[in-house]
Amino acid sequence: MVDTIETDVLVVGAGGAGMRTALEAHRAGARVVVAVKGRFGAIGTRGAGATAAGFSEIGLMRLIGYDDAWSGEWDGAQTRQGQVFGDILQAGLGMADREIARVVVEEAAAARHDLDEWGMVPTFAHGYGVKTHGVPIKIVLESLVRRSTVDVRERLAVVRVLTSPAGEVAGAVAVDEKSGKVVHIRCSSVIIAAGGMGRLFTHSFHPSCVTGDAYALALHAGAELMNMEFHQIFVGTTSPNTNLVGSWLWRHQPQLTNVDGEEFVHRYLPSGRTVEEAQDERRRHTPFSTRDEISRYIDVAMHREIRAGRGTASGGVHVDVVVTDEKNGPFSDVGEWYRYRGVHWDRGSVDVGLFHHCSNGGVRVDVNGESRVPGLFAIGEAAAGAHGADRLGGMMLVSSQVFGIRAGRLAAKRRGSPPAADLAPLDEIVSVVDRLRSGTVAPGPAMAGLARVMWEELLVERTPAGLKRVLQTLDEIEADALPKLGASDPLQAVRALELRNATATARAVGLAALTRTESRGGHYRVDHEFRDDASWLDALLVGFEDDTMTVQRLRVDPEWKPRRADMWGTKWG
Repeated sequence: MVDTIETDVLVVGAGGAGMRTALEAHRAGARVVVAVKGRFGAIGTRGAGATAAGFSEIGLMRLIGYDDAWSGEWDGAQTRQGQVFGDILQAGLGMADREIARVVVEEAAAARHDLDEWGMVPTFAHGYGVKTHGVPIKIVLESLVRRSTVDVRERLAVVRVLTSPAGEVAGAVAVDEKSGKVVHIRCSSVIIAAGGMGRLFTHSFHPSCVTGDAYALALHAGAELMNMEFHQIFVGTTSPNTNLVGSWLWRHQPQLTNVDGEEFVHRYLPSGRTVEEAQDERRRHTPFSTRDEISRYIDVAMHREIRAGRGTASGGVHVDVVVTDEKNGPFSDVGEWYRYRGVHWDRGSVDVGLFHHCSNGGVRVDVNGESRVPGLFAIGEAAAGAHGADRLGGMMLVSSQVFGIRAGRLAAKRRGSPPAADLAPLDEIVSVVDRLRSGTVAPGPAMAGLARVMWEELLVERTPAGLKRVLQTLDEIEADALPKLGASDPLQAVRALELRNATATARAVGLAALTRTESRGGHYRVDHEFRDDASWLDALLVGFEDDTMTVQRLRVDPEWKPRRADMWGTKWG
């Protein structure tokens, strides 16, 4: 038995991007359904953004400004908008879409203004945002959605997008986490706002539902992915719980030791360089990046010590901090939040490890968030565009609002009867769900095994052998585990379908990382340690040709040239 839902616009996901776009489509006159894994308003929003939320009063929005006149040029010297535009492109190292970045800068202040008018009350601590992150945005948007006629369907996992024979969006297929029923959603537009792929790595700041669905949904519908090899990797606490640790840590020159009590970072540095130099470079940005000369080796050292078995039981290393500046660190108001979370920097060693924070790549879209599949949109962390090899802190939340507006309004214009759908994917999901009732392999161990291999081979150091190991692991899961998957209850059925989508997303990342034979931003190839602008100013596009996943090259910003001063020696992420 297949249930049916009819609407104009389907929004997949209900974080900051999903709620904003649902409201905009609703305000433009469309019937809107929001499909949410789990409970609405309970998960996801804080996991899909930046460290310093761009909507804090001294975050990226204020830097862009409400009133700056802007000529549209990225001279970086005459206006704050121009400076931010230039910084976005330079952070992206040629992999950001210039026109999408321009839209972000031009429309960010208006997006923020709407939130202020709706009653958003920023509560961020000194622009860092670690205590509340995107919560002020979530609160105001969730309140507006609940008071509207937007139809929020909780515990409904979208697993496929349907298209017409002509290639337009014609609906979607979902599975109810409560009943296990398959649901056919008829609609003329689908907006994917389902976040990233954090849980495809052993350590991540994301809830368990963030398994790369967004990218797999788009791929199987005929869209392309771009920049999938570029991620943000952060340091975070591994015990007693998971907490992001920002660049403030490196200002205090912490001591890192392995489980045997040995300092180790110096072992991995180039000859003649010091740990203090590496930490001084790293204080300008929280994410791992190869754009510095030596800061990358902090993460490399941690990664190798943990993989060699010299990590802690929680999967990290020990860090000790001596605080000399109480305004910026564990004894500031940020420190109050850590203490609330059970992390006490003043009581001795704290365990920290390496975490996947977010993807800088995603679905290739235009300036309205629409993919090459008519009616299929992607926004937030699901979309590529304004972010390249690296990205500015705060950009993810900024772009989620700007393109939430644009995508919602354009999707609403497509309202009306959807075209007739090719129902083969619906029949396939019905068949898969039916087989799960008699399957014998639980999805959990296979997902955990994939996450372990992804953390080992795709997080920090990438080698040809390691990347081939990822692809081999995916081959084994697809051949051995997927045909035998079983589910004892409806939620386990959704977990099994998540694993199917996870394999497609992980393969896209692995193929892109194997193809790019250089190091750029967060992509570090051990066998090609340096950036190669002569050969690699192309972005990589991943898509399906027939049933085969392929990788192609595209010069996404032919105008880009590196700035001599890079990020001006200031904090950028």
